[in-house]
Amino acid sequence: MALSGGVGLWISARHLRAITERQVNFDRCTGIAVLRIRAWITAHERSWKRLEAARRVTLPLLPTPAGPAALEALRLLLLAERGNQERIRTEWIRETLRWNLLTGLGCRLRRRPDRSAFPEHDLKLVDPDVAGLLSGHPLDAPVPQNEYRVGIASRNQRSSALTRRAPDETWKVRWIP
Repeated sequence: MALSGGVGLWISARHLRAITERQVNFDRCTGIAVLRIRAWITAHERSWKRLEAARRVTLPLLPTPAGPAALEALRLLLLAERGNQERIRTEWIRETLRWNLLTGLGCRLRRRPDRSAFPEHDLKLVDPDVAGLLSGHPLDAPVPQNEYRVGIASRNQRSSALTRRAPDETWKVRWIP
């Protein structure tokens, strides 16, 4: 009798461990995805801030003898920031493909869980034309959505997370119950 009770307890503990490990993998997967989104949005916003600062420094220098050098420096920075923004877009698209196509999402999941659509890349890229930066108007920096969500689920378990713009203009991450 004690042997069958011990075996039953062992089977129950093993089942509970499997459920817990799967939930941890779900949470890890959604957490990593939303943290990547937050990192890309933050890097993209910093890129636009660097461009705006460079534009503000360059505009007063244009009529001076240092104007051509300042214009060339702005052009090189513009190309570098465009490359940075293209890299962010490429990483976002690669993650979207991974999210949509990989069976276990790369998160140690054996089966294909139901999943939300990965948020679309909606961040505007800077125009590589220097003349557009030198207009007297402030840069038309892109305004991303206020929040991005991801989620995965199976029949009995689910995990969802989001990154949202906080009132202090930072991006916060939180789990969605």
